[in-house]
Amino acid sequence: MRNRLIMGAVRYGCLGAQNKPQYDRCTDMKRRVDLYINDGNLEHLVDIANICLCEFVEGNHPNKHFSAGDDTQHTKRIE
Repeated sequence: MRNRLIMGAVRYGCLGAQNKPQYDRCTDMKRRVDLYINDGNLEHLVDIANICLCEFVEGNHPNKHFSAGDDTQHTKRIE
C-alpha cells in the first residue's frame, strides 16, 4: 500500500498539496469494490484502502466530518 501511495504522489501530487485537482473518489471506491467482488483480485483492496485514506485526508464531501460512535451495524459473520 505504501508503494502505491508513493507512486500516486508522483502521478497525482502529494496529499494535501495546494492547487491539486479534485477527484470523485467515492464513485471509484464503489467501482473497485464491485471489481473485487467479481474477480477476487486483492489488488483492488489495496487500491480501495489507499483511496479511502486520500478521501479521509483531502476529501471534498460537502458534509465531511468525523463523529465517532457505534452505529450498531457490524460485519455479518459467516458460519
